[in-house]
Amino acid sequence: MTVDLSRFPSLDVLEIRPLAHDQSTPQVHIRGSISNADLVTVGERYWIYVDGGAESELADLIKLDYSSKTALFIANLNRSIAEGRSYPIITDYWNAYVYAAVIDRSHEWVKISVGSIDAFESTKPGFLEQTSPLRPGKTRVYPASDLHGSDGVRVVERAWDHEHCVVCNARIDAQNPIGFVDKANLLICRRCHDAYAATHDLGFVLNYPSWGH
Repeated sequence: MTVDLSRFPSLDVLEIRPLAHDQSTPQVHIRGSISNADLVTVGERYWIYVDGGAESELADLIKLDYSSKTALFIANLNRSIAEGRSYPIITDYWNAYVYAAVIDRSHEWVKISVGSIDAFESTKPGFLEQTSPLRPGKTRVYPASDLHGSDGVRVVERAWDHEHCVVCNARIDAQNPIGFVDKANLLICRRCHDAYAATHDLGFVLNYPSWGH
């Protein structure tokens, strides 16, 4: 059976109360009634999920009353979250855009073969940094205590030799080269594409600590 957002806890927002703050981003308390309260844990962080993912907000669960099934979260002020509305509550282990891409029935994935490509490499005290023009926005940092820094950036042939699936974190490389990418450069392995993205199934979340148990 396909798992969709209805499988997860839902928060009916009763009150959004501003908090006194001395920082640039105002914070609020969000209080509401919550379904499936046994699937959330005080002290953990969750997405208050807004359709499409982009307007979702990270929130820390700071209080939970099992008898009244009410929850209290603290989060940054988000105008997309309003009193009187209901929102899925889902683990922050994956980014909200991953959930949105998987459940979007019109989402386009392009099959690719991952191989080794050139990388830009630079050294700084204590670590080595790699980027690739073919993977914009992606940076890899490797600890290297014996490096003392460099004045420039060098091109290293075929140094960028693998990717990771954003769902299961499996390595995609010459031994397991098939992946699927979308227009936002989101990359998933073939197994997760076939099992989840192609079927719009959030079943992978059920394996993360207590969800669904």
